[in-house]
Amino acid sequence: MSASDKLKTYADYQKYNFFRTPAWRWERVLQLVDRSGSSPGRCTRRDDAVVRAAKSFVCRRRCADAAGLERLRFENPGLFYAYEFYERAQDDPEAAMYIEARLLARQTFDQVAEAMGVLPEAVRWYSELFFDVVPYLDRRDWVSKHVIVPAVLRSAGPALPPADPAATPRDAAVVRPFLDGTLKLFAYYGGPQLVDLMIGGLQAGRPLTSADAADEWFDQVIGTTLRRRAAQAAQLFEVNRYNVMELFAAHARLMEIARSGDNQEQARSLLERHIQATIEDIPWVVGSDAERVYGRTEVGRFDAGAAELRDDELLLLSSGRPASAAVRSDGLPDRLPEPRRRPADGPASGA
Repeated sequence: MSASDKLKTYADYQKYNFFRTPAWRWERVLQLVDRSGSSPGRCTRRDDAVVRAAKSFVCRRRCADAAGLERLRFENPGLFYAYEFYERAQDDPEAAMYIEARLLARQTFDQVAEAMGVLPEAVRWYSELFFDVVPYLDRRDWVSKHVIVPAVLRSAGPALPPADPAATPRDAAVVRPFLDGTLKLFAYYGGPQLVDLMIGGLQAGRPLTSADAADEWFDQVIGTTLRRRAAQAAQLFEVNRYNVMELFAAHARLMEIARSGDNQEQARSLLERHIQATIEDIPWVVGSDAERVYGRTEVGRFDAGAAELRDDELLLLSSGRPASAAVRSDGLPDRLPEPRRRPADGPASGA
């Protein structure tokens, strides 16, 4: 098949375009509706259904009154919500950032919607119209160039002071100047569990179980918070001749800590190492898993039979030793014997 046979629509072309941006469909919509002249441009047969629907939506929204906005809201609520995420991104960017980060973490539309409490259709429309990355997440070079690096550069750039210092947002778990870049970076490479931690600030599903464990819980929170902030800063701070020696010293300290951990492993007693090897090597399985692992083995035949092995015999068979004649499964009954009955009491004495 020739290249011309593969390229029938704009979507086909963008599929192989290394220089496309995640918002290429939205750029196409703006190209049509903002065309110089008295009327917007018309869609062509190369535009897909997403571009067509978005172009119609934008044209109607720009000239709609209150009643027209009401109709748009209920005709296609997913597209309406997605446009709101985009429109409010300048003043309240966290919502769009959360969607983009969770999509980079390979969460489905339903999973993103459940975490945020929005419609799955809103996430799908936002993804296809403003952040088209889902089909291309395995193309690491493209994700790095057009998603990760631009977000990190925006985060590392000089932050504009707010018009009202008192209105500086403080509701994000991650410092806003670092939010976009680090959120996308760690979400893409760390996955759903890490994106939850970056957005929420704490590990989900690990509540305090008792008041006595409060100190340990707070220690874990402080450690997690410091690691998260340090990881953010490490991706964004500038390396120059004034701090490079301190970086070398920090790296040497990390190596020292790693070697200390190795020394502690070597210092463990012989008994501890044997116990760990036993726990790690023996497949601890029950139920259907045990049948799958041992079903066709000598251990499995004994397990399904009426006889029960002693502990030493079970360990010998589990280690691969051949069964002795005394414990061969083919020489043992396949069912338990009938219970023994006590003889009837004889006549009473003195009768």
